[in-house]
Amino acid sequence: MRPWQKVVGEDYIWRWHTRAYDRLGPVKAHFKQSTFYGVPLSPVRLRKRAGNHVPVLNEVGKVDRLILELMSGNLSLADIARRVSAQFPNRFVKWQDALARVAELSEKYSH
Repeated sequence: MRPWQKVVGEDYIWRWHTRAYDRLGPVKAHFKQSTFYGVPLSPVRLRKRAGNHVPVLNEVGKVDRLILELMSGNLSLADIARRVSAQFPNRFVKWQDALARVAELSEKYSH
């Protein structure tokens, strides 16, 4: 029997059945297995995914929002990184420290 798979978000959920036979032929054990419970979700993570959750950006989200807002077609990545490091000096001591995150988001969201 081929395993079954389903795409959920960016991941796959796999499901399969396993049968163990004894030497005489009858099924000794039968298991229905899945990767669904392979990574337990914490209550905090589940709460953040609930439809009634009202999210508030953390600092990483604020950094990413600023970077994306500055990607308006007027500034180079270095200029964006300089502005981000100026606004978040505790996170990025030098503008070059911010450049890696700016470049990552540029690669993902720009053309």
